[in-house]
Amino acid sequence: MSGTPEQEADRVVPLTYAVAGAQSGRNFYNYKDVTVNERTRENAFAQIVPFMWAFTVDHADCLDRAATRPVDAVCIVPSGRGREGAHPLERIARHAPPRWTRTDATRIAAPRSRFDPASIGFAQDQDLDGAHLVVIDDTWVKGASAETVGMAARRRGAAEITILAVARWLEPRFGNTREIHAAVRANGHWTRERCPVGGGDCRIAASR
Repeated sequence: MSGTPEQEADRVVPLTYAVAGAQSGRNFYNYKDVTVNERTRENAFAQIVPFMWAFTVDHADCLDRAATRPVDAVCIVPSGRGREGAHPLERIARHAPPRWTRTDATRIAAPRSRFDPASIGFAQDQDLDGAHLVVIDDTWVKGASAETVGMAARRRGAAEITILAVARWLEPRFGNTREIHAAVRANGHWTRERCPVGGGDCRIAASR
């Protein structure tokens, strides 16, 4: 691992998949959509947050074993749309492992390109030197937002970056995700035992 400032994340860990046009995809829109009623938002949130619970209880240790060092800190991808108040993703991130120290990434400027680490800032008192930082995003489409946060963290000295995407977004109409969608359907429904870090059934989860 070179630790160079513009290096991409060391790993991306999607907890589940969200399919455009399916209920899974609608949930990831509705949980943060201020134009829908509160009941719809809460129902969507209730469908999403168990993925984070299951990771915290069953698979956080798997991530520590896969990495070169245990996780030190966690942040979420800041909103890029000028949303007032806390982003709904904060509610999901609260269920991340409590031993992870929370740090805050903020958008300090409009990005000048798809990947612009200078657009993301961290408070001066937040020490990331040599740290393993987890960047939480709700959906991974192309990854630019989360990768940009990771790149900014490397500029602050972070040594290892994991992107934890609650869902990998799949658009079945597009060739680059059609095959993934087919494989997901063939593998059956999500289970707690299937490890999002290493794939396959996790012995830790299965033993609980």
